[in-house]
Amino acid sequence: MEKEAEYRLCNIAIWIFFFLLIFEGAFRKWILPSLSDVFLIIRDPLAIFVVFMACKHCGLARNKFVITAWAIALITTITALLFGHQNLFIALYGARIWVYYIPLIFAIPHFLLAKDVVLMFKSTLPVTVGMAVLLCLQYFTPQTSIFNIGVGGAGASGFAGVGKYFRPSGTFSFTEGVALFMMWAGCCLIIYYIINSKYKNLKLHASVITLLAATTGFIVCIPVSLSRAVVTEAAVLLIWAIIVLALNRQIKKDFLKIGVALIIIIPPLMQSGIMRTATSNMQMRFESAANAEGDFIRESIVDRGIKYVFAELLDNENIPFFYGSGIGMSTNVAATLLTGKKDFLTREGGSDLIENGYLVGSIMFLTKWAILIYILAKCYKARKSSIVPLLFCIFCIIARPGTGQTPTAVGFNNFGAAIALTLALRSKADIIRKEKTE
Repeated sequence: MEKEAEYRLCNIAIWIFFFLLIFEGAFRKWILPSLSDVFLIIRDPLAIFVVFMACKHCGLARNKFVITAWAIALITTITALLFGHQNLFIALYGARIWVYYIPLIFAIPHFLLAKDVVLMFKSTLPVTVGMAVLLCLQYFTPQTSIFNIGVGGAGASGFAGVGKYFRPSGTFSFTEGVALFMMWAGCCLIIYYIINSKYKNLKLHASVITLLAATTGFIVCIPVSLSRAVVTEAAVLLIWAIIVLALNRQIKKDFLKIGVALIIIIPPLMQSGIMRTATSNMQMRFESAANAEGDFIRESIVDRGIKYVFAELLDNENIPFFYGSGIGMSTNVAATLLTGKKDFLTREGGSDLIENGYLVGSIMFLTKWAILIYILAKCYKARKSSIVPLLFCIFCIIARPGTGQTPTAVGFNNFGAAIALTLALRSKADIIRKEKTE
């Protein structure tokens, strides 16, 4: 009975983690701004608890990826204290990804059923509608309005966009969270169009109105976000869905549902003043970015999406071989403690090699890729029983596990990987059978 209660507590902890992943920024900006710094790591105790329970009951400590992660955490913490920034708090904050966030990827599948994941997807649908409303309010109101208040209840949360229009941050601390949420919501939407009919008359079934409203919200969020990353993600997601569904005999039926929804929604939506203004500004943003940085395909997809991933391995002239500036140096916590400002001290996205040297940094880089490949292989293997894991794993490809420079990115990237692995390891047939008997 005690073990069953602890399993239930872990399940609840994962759900709270999911809630805080989306609404942590709302607490930091509007609800409890005085506790902004506390909410920066509010999800960490939950992650530690779930990992501890998985070690206690499920043998997580014997997982090869977890052992590797803990070894990396120990080595990088020691080298940071001996040769790097020599700040224990920064080292521990940086190492936390390896101590309990990467292990969390393998812990969560022990405590979630696939029906839990599907329920998360369903709950994302109305949240997407609310997110669209909030983004529009932030987009069309001044930066001094209550909707655009910054973290800690001071300043503004918008980021430079086009003219008087700023990139909104939604319920997140910064605009990066919107891009990650949009990728999550897009995966949830497409998956629900595919699986919804299988849950008819069950509590996991979503109404047509809910699906259409969520689709409308998602489409509105794309231009209102003023983010080229969001546009890229939406395009990649659609292409991925076409490729994956091509493996399924029901592709015509599935795409017919999505096509009909888009035909119903897009024409009248594009006539609205909100969409006309937002799409016009998005076009201007692309044009200004093209003049400054180059065309969209080369700069956003090739340079930032492909070359950027491997750049630090190839461009290593100034990177020491055995040690670097110290783990955690790429975080805003390091910037705040060492300089008093929140400007990152290393390149955008962080750098394992700059922090830990070429040798250990390369091992960290390869370990993250090994985890991603492992998850993709599991999702591909599960395709015969369900196409859902393969559909969702595009989230892991874009938001790679183990990466992230901010708490929001760390949370989304590793939680998304855990959800993909959960879907791959659980049988959807079991969910439907259990639901019918409940």
